[in-house]
Amino acid sequence: TTLGSGLSVNIATTATLTLLSPLADDLRTAGVTSVDGTATATGYVDGTARPTTLTIPRTAVAATTGTTTTVVGSGPSGSLTGGAAGTTISLTAGGLTASITGYSATGTVGTFAFTCSLVPGPTAPVDTVSVVKAPTTVSLTVLEPPVEYGEQVTVTALVASSAGNKKPDGTVEFTFDGTTIKVE
Repeated sequence: TTLGSGLSVNIATTATLTLLSPLADDLRTAGVTSVDGTATATGYVDGTARPTTLTIPRTAVAATTGTTTTVVGSGPSGSLTGGAAGTTISLTAGGLTASITGYSATGTVGTFAFTCSLVPGPTAPVDTVSVVKAPTTVSLTVLEPPVEYGEQVTVTALVASSAGNKKPDGTVEFTFDGTTIKVE
């Protein structure tokens, strides 16, 4: 994954929770046929906690005893901004707390809260974002058009970074009749 230096991108978190068969069996025993709810997932951007509220849409609880049920929650997690080109941004997973409401055919059965924690030890990497030079655009303008054949022409090149106010770096090359001129 790459991100241009100085550019920002919105990110989202998605968590897939598997309700193991003993918990799913308890829900079935209580008459629960579907669940929904919210969760708070804590992810880390370069070691800084970034809690995100996830929405878990209504999901059917598997009807067969001894089977698991999978629910998925997602939500916006703010944005990432690329630093200097050549650096990386580390994204890692943290813990999760959830509040799940169970429903039967006749209404709400109850709300169940639980916490998921990572096993102690190394962090759980999700992704590493490589920061690259931001793309640029070049627009050319011919001053005082129209011109006649043989007249001197002044051409202005405007180089702009897609990172907004960041000054682009590098060179621009102009080639005319096989001659290349580099401008920094």
